[in-house]
Amino acid sequence: MAQRFQRKVVVITGASSGIGRATARAFAREGARLVLGARNTEQLEEAAASMRHGGREARAVPCNVVVPQQVERLVDAAVSRWDRLDVVVANAGVGLTATVTETSRSDFRHLLDVNVMGVFNTVQAALPKMIAQRSGTLVVVSSVLGYRGIPRYGAYCASKAALNALADAWRAELAPQGIHVLLVAPGLTDTPFSERRLGKQAPEPMRARVKAMSADDVGEAIVEGVLKRKARVTLTSAGRFLACLARHAPSITDRSVAHWHARNEEMLSRGAAPDATPATTP
Repeated sequence: MAQRFQRKVVVITGASSGIGRATARAFAREGARLVLGARNTEQLEEAAASMRHGGREARAVPCNVVVPQQVERLVDAAVSRWDRLDVVVANAGVGLTATVTETSRSDFRHLLDVNVMGVFNTVQAALPKMIAQRSGTLVVVSSVLGYRGIPRYGAYCASKAALNALADAWRAELAPQGIHVLLVAPGLTDTPFSERRLGKQAPEPMRARVKAMSADDVGEAIVEGVLKRKARVTLTSAGRFLACLARHAPSITDRSVAHWHARNEEMLSRGAAPDATPATTP
C-alpha cells in the first residue's frame, strides 16, 4: 500500500507518550519525516529511536511549549533539515480535576499556560514557514469536554473550549493562505495523561467506569482527518452525543449534568465508584 505522507514533514508536541506518540506512529507508518517535541527527554529520545528503528526519519527535540523560544527551536529543527513543514500537531497538554473551591490559582494558570498558550506558541512558530510555502495543516488536539463544562473538570473544560474557538477562528483566517486547520476532540483515552494531571488529590469521576479509547485510534483519526481536510473530528459516540445534546438541548444537559454530579458526590462520600458520564445519566 502506498504511504500517503511519504517525505512529508510532521512536527508533534507532547510526543513522548500517549496520543502524541501514537500519532507519531500513525504518521510514521505513512512514510512521514518526524520531528518530535516533549519535556521528558528520555521518553522522547526513546520514541524517536523507535521510529528510526522502523526505518523512518525522526528527530527528538526537547521542548516545553510554554516557552516560545523552545517551540521555535522545535519547528526550526524541521525546517532547517528538510526546508518544508507539512503538518504540525499541537498536542501537548495537562489535565486538572478539582471543584472550583479546590482549584488553586497557580494550577489554573499553569493549565492555561500549557493547554492554551502552548498551542498558541506552537501555531505562531509554525506559521511563518507555512505562510511562505502557502500550504500546511495545523492540528489542534482538544477534547469532547471542550463542548460542555462538567463538574470537577471546569478549568480543564474551559481550556479546551478556548482551543475550539481558536481553531474555528484560525481555520477561516488562514484558509486564504492555503493553510488547513483541523480540530480533534478525543474522548477519554487510555494514556498516562491522568497520572500526570494537576489536582491529583481530588477524585476523578470520568475514569471510574468509562471505557477508554486507545491512543492509537486517536492517532489514526488524526492522520485521516488531515488527509480528508476535515474541519473537526469528534471521537467516540458518547462524545458526539454530549456535544449534540449540549448544543441543541442545553437545559436538558444542565439537568443531566447536575444530576450526575450530585449522584457522584453521594457515591464518592460512601467510597463507591462514580457513574461514568453525564451524557448517559437519566
